[in-house]
Amino acid sequence: MAAAVRTARLRHAGEMLVLSTRSVKQIADAVGFRSTSHFIARFRREFGTTRRQYRRKAARP
Repeated sequence: MAAAVRTARLRHAGEMLVLSTRSVKQIADAVGFRSTSHFIARFRREFGTTRRQYRRKAARP
């Protein structure tokens, strides 16, 4: 159950990365991660890429 909630939070964070210009810290806070470094590690584990690469890839036409 906890893994499903974490996955949903990370997917929402991915949407926020693509649709906003918020900082990683702001997004981590918004989706409920207390630690930005923990968020960064979990994001990379979930999506297999960094947040910057994820944002760039989504911005390509």
